[in-house]
Amino acid sequence: MSIIVRDMEVNEATEVYKIGKRAFTGLESLFVGKPKLALVAVKDEKIVGAILYKFFQCGGKKIGYVDYAF
Repeated sequence: MSIIVRDMEVNEATEVYKIGKRAFTGLESLFVGKPKLALVAVKDEKIVGAILYKFFQCGGKKIGYVDYAF
């Protein structure tokens, strides 16, 4: 029973979004958006957590950052 971390599939975005909303309380939950890019943690074929990340361009370089982890 190990946890596997893999790229989120497009059809899993809604499920990841719902898990993210439940992970935060109060105002933080209002800022969790539907993910476009994420790594998901899967245990027993069920998503149990995720890391949402984003990329942007700055000075001709592509920079990435972690948006949310839960």
